[in-house]
Amino acid sequence: MAAAKDIDEALAIHGGELLAVPGVEGAARGECRGTPCLKVYVGSESPELEERLKAIIGHLPFIIEKSGSFQAY
Repeated sequence: MAAAKDIDEALAIHGGELLAVPGVEGAARGECRGTPCLKVYVGSESPELEERLKAIIGHLPFIIEKSGSFQAY
């Protein structure tokens, strides 16, 4: 089970790499079934994208959430 500290460290280390993946709109610490996890927000899901995220994130629990594009106002 991952602790919030592990998720925060992963974001600090891999946040830029995650955001550089085409289709990834954002990443944040979230909660998955009552435990901390990494939430990755994407414009659209695909098996290839999930595999690429697994390669970056490693053993930490994560969830992909389809969000569409983020825009700054």
